[in-house]
Amino acid sequence: MDKFRRWAVQHQYLASIGLSILLCGVYTAMLLCIHAPWWSILAINFMGLFTGWTYPTACQNKLLLKSMQPLFNACDPYPLLHETEELLQYCKPGIAQQILQLNHFMALGEIGEFQKALDMLNAINIDKYAGTHPLNKYVYYNNLTCFSEALGDLRTANIYGTKAKQIYADIKDSKQKRKYAQHVQFNTAEEYYKCGEHSKALEILRGMPPEHMLRGVNIAMLQGLIYRDMGDAEQAKANFAYVIRNGNKLHKVTIARQHLIELQSK
Repeated sequence: MDKFRRWAVQHQYLASIGLSILLCGVYTAMLLCIHAPWWSILAINFMGLFTGWTYPTACQNKLLLKSMQPLFNACDPYPLLHETEELLQYCKPGIAQQILQLNHFMALGEIGEFQKALDMLNAINIDKYAGTHPLNKYVYYNNLTCFSEALGDLRTANIYGTKAKQIYADIKDSKQKRKYAQHVQFNTAEEYYKCGEHSKALEILRGMPPEHMLRGVNIAMLQGLIYRDMGDAEQAKANFAYVIRNGNKLHKVTIARQHLIELQSK
């Protein structure tokens, strides 16, 4: 099934036209057999055209969601990295391409390719398309923040971080905002940590039941850094050990291992 979906994404126009003709033909034949009124034939054909036209995008979304599962549930970013890399070869410029790019850059960040991800992010004009969803803009500027910070450019990271927070605050749809509520909570905890307000950061993290394994690893990593800075070596070691056990192929595993070695050598 995945091979057919990739074919549909690769040959979007052919897949759209072929499926539209097939559906319209089948629907029309069925309705003519039961002597349906003309308006119902027109309505069902419109549905067939819509289904055919949107099918390649639906296939892309299915492939994307499937490749994200190993990252979120098993901390393996490589299926997402390879899937988005392949799909981007066929995707036309627009919103669908933006979604693929943002996920591709996320996967790059999870394997530690911060400079490459930042360069590619900077090459995108996220505001160019009027239909860009505010949540996609939030993700875009949040990624710029994370990658700039990882590369030591704190001034630029602060600028991007402020913009990301403003975009999120301006979103009116509460249902949409809830999708990233825990993500924003985690970012707030990180900000408290950077300001030295360790108790506030830990309070937020302790009240965050992980949505998935990736979130759990991220929480443990931040908790490890907080406890290390607070001088609680045992708690720091326990959290870094959790990252090493469960982080699988994430770049954070390498960082956690380095921190653990430093603590054990003291």
